[in-house]
Amino acid sequence: MLSPSIGVYFPAFNWGNEYFGGSTSGIGTGAHMGAGGWWYDHLRTYSPSIIVTHEMGRHHLKLGWQYRYEWMQNFQSVGPGYIGFNSQDTSGVVSGSYNPDNSGDQYATSLLGVVGGASATIYPIVDQVHNHLYAGFIQDDFRLNPRTTLNLGIRWEKESGPSDDNRWLIKTLDMKQNIQNWPSSFNLWTPQVLAAANLPATASDLPNLVTPQYNGAAVRTSNSDPNVYYGVNGTFLPRAGLAYRLNEKTALRVGYSRFAVTWLSNSSDDSIIQANGYSQSTSALSPLAGIPRSYLSDPFPSGGAYPNPVIQAVGNALGPYQDLGNGFSFYDMRQYKVPMNDRFNFNVQRELPANFRLDVTEFLMFEHNAQDGSMWGGFYTQNLNQSNPMYYYTYKGLLSQSVPNPFYGQFPTSLGAAGVSSVGPSYTGLPIMPGSLGTSSQVSIGQLLRPYPQYGDLTLNGIPNYRDHYYGTAVSVTRPFARGWTLLATYNYSLQSHSAYYDDIDQFDRHLTQWDRQLPRHNIRLSGTYQLPFGKGKSYFSTVPKWVDEVIGGWSTSQIFYFMGGDLLSFPTSGMVCDPRQNKPSGAYWFNPNCITTPPSYTISTAPPYYQGLRGPRFWQLDSTASKTFNINERFNLEFRLEMYNMPNKFIPGDPCVGSSCGTSDGLSLQEAGGSNGANYGRELQGSLRLHF
Repeated sequence: MLSPSIGVYFPAFNWGNEYFGGSTSGIGTGAHMGAGGWWYDHLRTYSPSIIVTHEMGRHHLKLGWQYRYEWMQNFQSVGPGYIGFNSQDTSGVVSGSYNPDNSGDQYATSLLGVVGGASATIYPIVDQVHNHLYAGFIQDDFRLNPRTTLNLGIRWEKESGPSDDNRWLIKTLDMKQNIQNWPSSFNLWTPQVLAAANLPATASDLPNLVTPQYNGAAVRTSNSDPNVYYGVNGTFLPRAGLAYRLNEKTALRVGYSRFAVTWLSNSSDDSIIQANGYSQSTSALSPLAGIPRSYLSDPFPSGGAYPNPVIQAVGNALGPYQDLGNGFSFYDMRQYKVPMNDRFNFNVQRELPANFRLDVTEFLMFEHNAQDGSMWGGFYTQNLNQSNPMYYYTYKGLLSQSVPNPFYGQFPTSLGAAGVSSVGPSYTGLPIMPGSLGTSSQVSIGQLLRPYPQYGDLTLNGIPNYRDHYYGTAVSVTRPFARGWTLLATYNYSLQSHSAYYDDIDQFDRHLTQWDRQLPRHNIRLSGTYQLPFGKGKSYFSTVPKWVDEVIGGWSTSQIFYFMGGDLLSFPTSGMVCDPRQNKPSGAYWFNPNCITTPPSYTISTAPPYYQGLRGPRFWQLDSTASKTFNINERFNLEFRLEMYNMPNKFIPGDPCVGSSCGTSDGLSLQEAGGSNGANYGRELQGSLRLHF
């Protein structure tokens, strides 16, 4: 028996319609207690480094070495499970329609100890996952002449990729390897399947559309090959830059650098690596025809009239048959490519009159083999077992029709049924199919049209060829604090694009298109601080009595102004009957909602995902601060500060509702702005007193 992940054995209890019991019935709102699951990561990172600098004539040399070691324990989604109680089990209503308001009580059911639903879960500790990164670099700042400095450098990186001490991790699902002992006589389109399908003449060729491939073998890491995959593998990353002083007030800088994105950057933890076979859930037997089959005293009995013991996790005992008949998520080192991005930077800096400084920067970034850049990290994926979507557009609902499962009853579904305790190279029996395709009597016709019909979705992580592009121009004017005021003004224009599939047909054909990220292109920030010129030591009223100075002196104010252009709005790619930019109704509409209709089922997408120039509301906000310092004596002073967020109390609408599901709100913006690009709330005031001594 595999041990539970953490020594906590308090399942969640729920009465009626509460949280962990799904759709369990009950009077009132129900109740719950305990914890059926939780999420926990234990992470340690060590990053020693050595940097040596050396001056050698006109050369400023810098050499460095870096090592990063990450160690993880992942208790992801762990927990003992739940036990639920229904009101129907004490209602007398065995079948048919049941109204919990008329009879039954879930609390009475729990007093009788009758379990309406329960789940016991074994989760593993994916223990001691390691990743090592080694890096070294050399850089030279070479002063060519008093006006020009040349910077040249190169960095070397090597990353081990994830591995674990127990060798539990799935390295890949080898789709080029035949399933061990697969019977050559197996027939996918049996007479029973064809009889149940009753294919019309227009679909008589369905059984011949796809040649099934009975491949796929789970491969785990081993002592000789311990890594799930290898990350940055001995890659050299160049850097180059040039700084040139045009004159006493103007400088020019250009630079180029290449960066490799490590596994540590793509992965926030080890939850995206797989340890299939080391977790297992068991569901309790609910009452049958009013007769209880599970009791609180023993929810998972090993004997009696209704035996249903806790199913133990099999670990790696299934060998290559792990999750045969289920979906699978895995990596393939033969296809994974390290994400690389090239960055170019052009900068002009100019000193202006009155102590102002102007900076103009052009920045470009091109990333290839990009992976998911979200805050949680992750990888782009591809379903290798996707049916051709044109079959669904052609045959429509026919492919959702259920037929007898040709795998059902043909293969053992457990080690016990196969008469073995584990599977090795010498195993000669039929393949073991523990997944749902081995245990379900019915299957959809669409499942039989997959390239690998013996599996569900086959999700390959870390697929290559995605690209990210960024083009940005930034202009900033700064003035350091002097004579009572300071100013920072910046404007940024950016154009961002990324690779994505237009629709399921493109995904099946592996055809990526570069799309706009639909983010605001214009961003303005203005900020400054101004000390009012009143009171002692200031330009005005510097000789007033002390009590007057305490009232009018020592005041300052700060302002921050934000402005962002609108988001490029997203639209449905099917059901569009016109250009929403045209014939926009009068009033508060942002586009023509009459262009959006509900398309018939199985309609192929033909419309673009967005329309250039059709953007949502712009966002702006002004935050203000007023502060006053009271001098108590030489050692103490008191600061009063009043902060006002959204000082004008301006309502900024969010993006309009888009789609036929919006009803009469389609094309209208009825909610306040929110999200990462800016959140709009009513005016907020915050005051504080601070004693300085």
